[in-house]
Order: sequence, then structure tokens, then C-alpha cells
Amino acid sequence: MAENQFLNLKKAAIRFSVFGLIFVVVASLVAGCMSTRIRAGEGAVKYSVFGGTDIDAEFGGA
Repeated sequence: MAENQFLNLKKAAIRFSVFGLIFVVVASLVAGCMSTRIRAGEGAVKYSVFGGTDIDAEFGGA
């Protein structure tokens, strides 16, 4: 009886690990698409989904 419980825990741990790894890979791919670099001489403003464009928060530029 005790061995059967440990087998279920082992299966659950393996599934959790696999889904966690898939989540980390997908999240890192999506994060790369949602961000961009500001190079020298370029300027940018902050955009929020709920707040819209925040022109007071300025990044880069002169």
C-alpha cells in the first residue's frame, strides 16, 4: 500500500516538472517578443495595457 502511494507521488512530481519546464520555456520565448532594446540615440515611452501610453515616463533619447 505504501509503495503505491509513493509511485503516485513520483508520477505527480514528474508531471509537475515537465509542465513547469514547458511553462518556463514558453514564458521565456514570449518575454522576448514583448520586450525590445533601446539603442543609442533612440527614445521610448512606457505603454501599459490598462493605463495606455505614459508619455511622462521617458527612456533613452536626449
